Amino acid sequence: MTHPAELLGAPARRRLYWFLFVATFAWIGVMQYLAKDFASIAGPKGETYDIVAFELAHTSERAAAILAVWGDSGTAAALVQTYADYVFLILYSSLIAMGILAVVSGLPEKSGWLRTGRTLAWLQWVAALCDGIENAAMIVSMKSGPVVPLPQVAYYFAAVKFGIIIAGLLFLLIALPVQYRDRTASN
Repeated sequence: MTHPAELLGAPARRRLYWFLFVATFAWIGVMQYLAKDFASIAGPKGETYDIVAFELAHTSERAAAILAVWGDSGTAAALVQTYADYVFLILYSSLIAMGILAVVSGLPEKSGWLRTGRTLAWLQWVAALCDGIENAAMIVSMKSGPVVPLPQVAYYFAAVKFGIIIAGLLFLLIALPVQYRDRTASN
């Protein structure tokens, strides 16, 4: 199934890709800046927890322990970063999808590379949806306490999200040199 970005002309796709590239990495800087107020808070044993540790806490007890280390001010900062992640999930998922589509553009319709690439490009938006659900579970946990099933919801949706993202990035790492080789060999 054709991805909506494929309906754009090649120059527009290229401009969109570079816009997403710059915006995604700029937003990573924003996210890192927001993390400074909680990710460096050390617990009694010197442990620190970033937002990914909270995403993957999996149990109410572990999530509560992370919130205890962060305290009220750290939790407030983590909430701000989690809200900011709603912008980031749109950026990174679209960037990965555009990268995949750039690698497979121009391939024959029956190409396995093209079908796989299109599927993975679509799935990046599923990863963003999973990220949004995970964020919602974390926000409620941070505001009301990490009661069952909130940490589990965050954990499983984070696991699916990371799996899809990794699959897309692995596809890029494998397909990019293969497509480059095939395109230069045919010239």
